[in-house]
Amino acid sequence: MDEKNIPIDKLWQEYKKTSSIEYRNKLAEHYAPMIKYIASRLMVYNTGDDLDDLIGYGVFGLLDAIERYDPSRDVKFETYASHRIRGAIIDNLRKKDVIPRSVRDKVKHLDAVYKQLEATSDKPVSDEDVCRYLGISIEQLDALYADINRFNCISLDEIFVDEWNIGDTESSESVYDRIELKQVLSEAVSKLSDREKQLLQLYYYDGLTLKEIGKVLGISESRVSQLHTKALLQLRSRLRKMQFIAG
Repeated sequence: MDEKNIPIDKLWQEYKKTSSIEYRNKLAEHYAPMIKYIASRLMVYNTGDDLDDLIGYGVFGLLDAIERYDPSRDVKFETYASHRIRGAIIDNLRKKDVIPRSVRDKVKHLDAVYKQLEATSDKPVSDEDVCRYLGISIEQLDALYADINRFNCISLDEIFVDEWNIGDTESSESVYDRIELKQVLSEAVSKLSDREKQLLQLYYYDGLTLKEIGKVLGISESRVSQLHTKALLQLRSRLRKMQFIAG
């Protein structure tokens, strides 16, 4: 058999039959571009790690996925592996957590405010609502967002690695989990403002950077980052209200 030209399905068969490290490495080489893509999306975390560091963390997630994956299941490997890779990267970033406790406390406080405001209204929480609740000005709220944004400590990826470990199991039930995730997430996102929905679409689905999104929306990169934080705080609050995540 010409090992250089083995079709991917045959490569899976040979690996699962022999558990050969050589075949495992060939599979890893084939799927390696996934790691760089996912790692680049997680550069939003300001930990001092460069892209190569994140790719290195992701390699462990990919190898783990290859070893655990069952090709006979009705789940695409790319879907299964993406969650393993994300989880491995985020776990390693948390071990090197450089976010000050004071900033994490601010995130928790704002999170609680959004949760309280969401509980009393079906309308999206506005900046004015938050300011009235906290007794602060819009300028002070913007400064609070800016302080949080310096460390980029909220991400849609982290929400679901924390709360909804889709892909961590090998059972076909994970397919139904993903279907439910899409339905619930779509409902939660529908409650956001048009600009916030557009921002999340551009960032998480179209793959644009914050700088590129700023050009599309005609605002600064720092303002995009602030809106990203605000949107995710609201989204997380909505998901809690729908009892989709804990809190």
